[in-house]
Amino acid sequence: MNYSDNLENNDNFLHISTTLPRSNKASDLIEGLKNKAGYVRCLITDFAFVNGIPEEYPSIPEKERLRKFFGVAIPHEEIRQGIQEWISRISGDKKLLAYVVEYVYFWLKFSPIFLSDRSFICFIPQFVLPNAKKQFKNGVTSDGLEYAFISDMKAFSEQCMGAAPDTNVKAMLEAREKAIVPAERMFIQLVYQWFCFANNDCGYSAEKVADTVLEFMDSYIKYDYSNDMFMAALFTSFVEDKLNAKPAPTPSPVA
Repeated sequence: MNYSDNLENNDNFLHISTTLPRSNKASDLIEGLKNKAGYVRCLITDFAFVNGIPEEYPSIPEKERLRKFFGVAIPHEEIRQGIQEWISRISGDKKLLAYVVEYVYFWLKFSPIFLSDRSFICFIPQFVLPNAKKQFKNGVTSDGLEYAFISDMKAFSEQCMGAAPDTNVKAMLEAREKAIVPAERMFIQLVYQWFCFANNDCGYSAEKVADTVLEFMDSYIKYDYSNDMFMAALFTSFVEDKLNAKPAPTPSPVA
């Protein structure tokens, strides 16, 4: 089949025409190519092979596009600033944070019953955060938070396992993922780590756990660590110091 045959067969040939202003970042790249059409065709084909067909691509903000599709990391300073702002804003919502702590605890306790596939552990932020926020907004029923968790977990597991009708699991998880900011994810990860400690049964209330985690986050980001691989070890040391701290001695009465 030659070129003219392709033109006549509209089912096998697609033409797209567009223009680039000189100010566009890609104009210098395209201008210097010997085979402009071939280059763009190859580039788009590779993109579709790796990412599928993200129809919403043009509407996604540039930073999000670069992160999601090209692996461009968000600058650490921008993340650090966002975490600081979140800590300042969320510190007044202790009840919400307490619900998040409780939901993480219940996840460790009950998720193996509902989610036998342990790979679902990576979805804990997508489950905990929206459901804790829902309880905070609507109020916990008279049956209590544990009952609410079990009801939420049952629905979530059915969605993840494909048992719930008309559920697009990937779309659901992606939508929830987009709603989570780095600070919220860090908070949930650290609370999860707290409950994994062997000696965490120290009588801390959910509010006290939340305060401890926020205290660590605030001190951690002030040092502007650029490698989060140290976060778990530093948090472990921080919590151990807290748990092992002896109360200040009672002053002797003045004679």
